[in-house]
Amino acid sequence: MSDSTAAWDGDLLHVALVGRLTAEHIALIVTALTSAGDRFGVVLDRRLLGAPTADGRAALERWAAEDLPAHVPAIAAWADVLDERRYRSLTRDGASDDHGPGYPQRTFDDHDAAVAWVRERLGAAA
Repeated sequence: MSDSTAAWDGDLLHVALVGRLTAEHIALIVTALTSAGDRFGVVLDRRLLGAPTADGRAALERWAAEDLPAHVPAIAAWADVLDERRYRSLTRDGASDDHGPGYPQRTFDDHDAAVAWVRERLGAAA
């Protein structure tokens, strides 16, 4: 997890997760979100993220059920960035995007395109 990062650039949270998903990865996101404003966007770079460990899966499920819902009204956009292979696998069957659990969400294989989309949504939400 040492290479994983979470940093704010104004109202945009950049998260890059590396290695197998652990509870520490989820704690990194939770900690970063404690300083979230009234309206924000997230770019979650998962290109170097592997399968979750048991504690990572449990932490993710807990976070999704207990912590994330409080932030949903403030999320202007959430972009997940995947490596090309996983992106193609996910979108091969025509998986739709631009919707998440109460906020706009899209999946990308290009980090710059993900950032541009989130910034566009943040501008539209202003």
